[in-house]
Amino acid sequence: IFLFGRNPAKWAEVVFTSAMSFLDPRLSAAARIADAETIARMQKAGVHFSSHDIYTGMVGGPIGKIPVLRNIIGRSNTVLTTTIDRTNIETWKALEPFAIQKGGSKAAVEANVNQLAEFINKQTGVMSTHGLGLSANQRNFERAFVFFSSRFTRSALGLITDVGRGGYAGTVARDAFLRLAISATIAYT
Repeated sequence: IFLFGRNPAKWAEVVFTSAMSFLDPRLSAAARIADAETIARMQKAGVHFSSHDIYTGMVGGPIGKIPVLRNIIGRSNTVLTTTIDRTNIETWKALEPFAIQKGGSKAAVEANVNQLAEFINKQTGVMSTHGLGLSANQRNFERAFVFFSSRFTRSALGLITDVGRGGYAGTVARDAFLRLAISATIAYT
């Protein structure tokens, strides 16, 4: 949604690629290969790329034992993962130059890039709960009883908290919410 607020044409491209990846999952892989250098920089800064809670649970359950349903679940996971990965990659491409430019010293640039990685993880709910130090029992409890998607809920709350922060993370979060509000106003008027 933040990508829509920043660049609607790029958002439409991401949505199209993601939808087409349901029919041909190789499209997702081809897009990742094309952006391999960007992905390497993102991962070095701490951006997470992973499968998502809802599909991970389904594949291991009784539904996942039925081949046709397993295939549909797998392709649906590809669509969701492609959407999130492409959104993260395009957001990184748009904001990385500003994080570097705004930094000044090497330490400040590194701090800005790390805050950008944190923002990107939060905007699409891919933050690592394991990396936050949550126990396996806590993660399983949240996944089963507390939240539809605990990582996304925690990420959204963290992003809202960032609006009040200083530094690059606060600047990016405020800008993202402002653009989202403007886009929503335009879309609904």
